Amino acid sequence: DLGEEVDVPFSRHFLRKIVCSYGAIFLLKSDGTVYVYGDNIYGELGTGALNDLEDFEKIPQEIFNNEAVVDINCFHNNTSIVT
Repeated sequence: DLGEEVDVPFSRHFLRKIVCSYGAIFLLKSDGTVYVYGDNIYGELGTGALNDLEDFEKIPQEIFNNEAVVDINCFHNNTSIVT
């Protein structure tokens, strides 16, 4: 069993990359936006809040100085994002 079904924020853009860290999933879309889902105890999802996410949420572009994200990588307990 893979757990609960969640809605993935698809629109006119395709997914460029999917990466996972401990307790979280990050989606990089072809338009340079990033969506996150999962545990957020320490604010590690980058949404500006500390609540866990049960649905995918877009990380505000202001976090990336309004630049498009070109790459993302996750490790056990950290994530790196390149604009």
